[in-house]
Amino acid sequence: MRWVWHPSGYPSGYPSGPLRGAGHFHLLYRRSPLRCDLRLFCANPHRFDFACDVGGSIRICPWAAKGVAIQLKTAREPPYDVLMSEPSDSTPVLPAKHVAVLVIDVQIGPFEAEPRPFEADEVVRRINAVTAKARAAKVPVIFIGHDGPEDPNWRVPSGWAFHPHLKIALRETVIHKTTADAFYGTDLEKTLRHGGIQSLLVMGYATDFCVDATLRNAASKDFEIFVVRDAHTTNDTPDLKASDVQRHFNWAWSESYSSRGIHLLSASQVHFAVPD
Repeated sequence: MRWVWHPSGYPSGYPSGPLRGAGHFHLLYRRSPLRCDLRLFCANPHRFDFACDVGGSIRICPWAAKGVAIQLKTAREPPYDVLMSEPSDSTPVLPAKHVAVLVIDVQIGPFEAEPRPFEADEVVRRINAVTAKARAAKVPVIFIGHDGPEDPNWRVPSGWAFHPHLKIALRETVIHKTTADAFYGTDLEKTLRHGGIQSLLVMGYATDFCVDATLRNAASKDFEIFVVRDAHTTNDTPDLKASDVQRHFNWAWSESYSSRGIHLLSASQVHFAVPD
């Protein structure tokens, strides 16, 4: 088995130009016996590894790719007889199976502190919009809540209570943590593995602390990560406005390499495949 660049970087003449924008791209393997491992190289420069059996198809998400090249690993020589098709709808569609939504630390104390986090009310509304889509597709939603000493800047008592405008459905999972990383000392990983979860859609507070710590640990545990770029927030720091912190981390995550990828999309772009 060896890695071979397909001529022009694309299989069998389709598509004729570079893949652009977000979407799902399907590779169909028609000849038997053929098994290929596939690498998708994006311009930014993420790498995604996939595998497909004979007659199957796989979905590739070249998020924000401006040019994509394809490399096949196979014992057979060209032609591979591989067809690639691109659906007309370029809006990302997350599979309802094996994905969970993770909402981190949307709690009344931090959100009603003085000063308040960047776009606090808008972020809560976007989170609620995304979780409503998830419930409609029967995607599990997990809420993470922090426990610890209360901050003197909070203007409300019982600051670790969830934000009153945050919509939590009956019997949805709530996990409490005591450090920035939601995996540390909690049952989060056990809960995800038990549910067969492979991908996480992440939102919440604070961008530069609990969201970042949890996201990076999830990536190190081989979860695929989707970040809702406008549904996480934080406060101003001594040197940076919160909007700049949000923008910086969106950039940093998009440039980070992980085994299954870290992808960014806006709340309005989130769509789940409706289960049969």
